[in-house]
Amino acid sequence: HNEEETIVAGNAKLTYKDYLEKLADYELCSSRECTAEEKAKYDEMFTKGEALPDNVIRNQSDMGTTYIIVDINDGLTHEQLVEYLLIKENEKLSKIKQMLIFFTVLTVIGLLCGVIIALL
Repeated sequence: HNEEETIVAGNAKLTYKDYLEKLADYELCSSRECTAEEKAKYDEMFTKGEALPDNVIRNQSDMGTTYIIVDINDGLTHEQLVEYLLIKENEKLSKIKQMLIFFTVLTVIGLLCGVIIALL
């Protein structure tokens, strides 16, 4: 895969590297930080302007540079991924529903207290 290759998922457009980073961030595939030897190798490749391997993500921060190696062959199948995402979506919707119920009840109690105080 080309690093600049664009992957379209719904309305989202991601580069292949961004796609791999999202898979790793959401633990949809296995990933690990590279060893000191691998880091030295990738630093040298980056300094020389060479392309890093497809499955290597370079992260630059105030703490320095790290490289994450993503193993896309060790992740979920497409069907498992879709099912997993549906389950996570339902969990989040359930939490949103619970929060809406809580704040609605809280608002009703507040209004009732206001009416009772106003009548006294």
